[in-house]
Amino acid sequence: MEYNHVDHGDVLINKALLNSFIDLHRSQLELSGVPQIFYPTLFHKLQNQIFDAGEYFGIVEVENDEGDTIKRKVRVTGEHNLLKTDPSMIFLIDHAYTYRINNIRNELEQLPQLVERLSRLMLISSDEENKIDAIIENMWKFNHTYTLAVDGGNAEDREPYWYIRDEFGSAIEHSEQANIRMAPFLSMIDGQMYTLLWLIEDVECNESITVDYLCGTRDELTRRAKLVPWTDDDLAEDIDYEQIEPNEQYFNTGRESESLPSSDNYSIIDLTKVNRIINVFTDVELIRNHLLDKRFQIVENQSDADIIFTRKHFKDFKKLCEDTQQLINQFPFENVINIKDLLAVMCRRTSPAINHQTLQSYPLWLPTTFNLTYELPKFISYYQNREKKNLDNHWIVKPFNLARSIDTHVTQNLNAIIRLADSGPKVKYLETQMIITLHPK
Repeated sequence: MEYNHVDHGDVLINKALLNSFIDLHRSQLELSGVPQIFYPTLFHKLQNQIFDAGEYFGIVEVENDEGDTIKRKVRVTGEHNLLKTDPSMIFLIDHAYTYRINNIRNELEQLPQLVERLSRLMLISSDEENKIDAIIENMWKFNHTYTLAVDGGNAEDREPYWYIRDEFGSAIEHSEQANIRMAPFLSMIDGQMYTLLWLIEDVECNESITVDYLCGTRDELTRRAKLVPWTDDDLAEDIDYEQIEPNEQYFNTGRESESLPSSDNYSIIDLTKVNRIINVFTDVELIRNHLLDKRFQIVENQSDADIIFTRKHFKDFKKLCEDTQQLINQFPFENVINIKDLLAVMCRRTSPAINHQTLQSYPLWLPTTFNLTYELPKFISYYQNREKKNLDNHWIVKPFNLARSIDTHVTQNLNAIIRLADSGPKVKYLETQMIITLHPK
């Protein structure tokens, strides 16, 4: 058997198993930016469930004048400096809790020990009457997220998971000059999700370790906005919340181009005058099962169809119009009205600007809408201005590309709104509430 020596406690690792591990996890490792010098140690620690960060680091509690802990930090506790070139300087961090947001209250009600653990982790007072409410209010400073891509999965499978790192991982503070990096990691060895921690700078004895909470975000204004949950920064005074017409790139980003016919001179068939059964091709199960009118029949090949009824985004209108006489249930560039954020842009084009006195947006029938990918600073400014006027600040938060209320949330918690955008592109609606008062008999 061939072995490859790894300089970490004289551990010997099977080279074939190591290479298999690397091949299986390569995309994760490269996407997260994990240096290759750490691969053997990471494999060894995952294979043997080694959580040895406590041998190098310790949690320090910072107290106020009354002796209450107000925050925690993590620093090097060993006798030696830690070097970023040391291949052993990668560590596994466990997760205290993993969940989907819509389930959290029910789960916490069934897990009192978890409630106590999270309360201590979040420094929630022991005198707090409703600790579950306090956890849900404060968890956004500790939350992290990932989504698992499932081959052949449905839309529900795309709903993100959220997780809170253990006490050690949650105590690591943010810094613009971070000396470590952290990233979620799905181990195929045991199917469990971990957080990886590795050095990106040398760290001296007794020095605190810090991480950039916004690693990969470079725009200064966006960073300022995304850090509001930890900084409580006020954007209301110096950030203009007025929404402007986005550029062409906004409409094209993440959207596939569609081809148009070279002219309007193409033949169109009038199916009402066809003296035969009309062929329909569809990938919509509802239509396949319930199109029972004898004037129509389902065909299995799209090329045989008179009508194409598909849920997939159709793009080749040029070929459809010039080479066939088929009809389809879509029209070119319909995304400007059936995708939420683009529809809002269209509707605002001929409307007046937001009223600075009342903060009313226009048109009146359109809920106030922000795209949190591009308009997060403007949204925070608008939210904080509404707060100063004591206006209602309940918002509907939802993905622009999912339906059926998947990953949709209603909240007035600004930190929640900011962090929810981490799980994918989101839009925000301010909506009039309907309150139903129930009178017991």
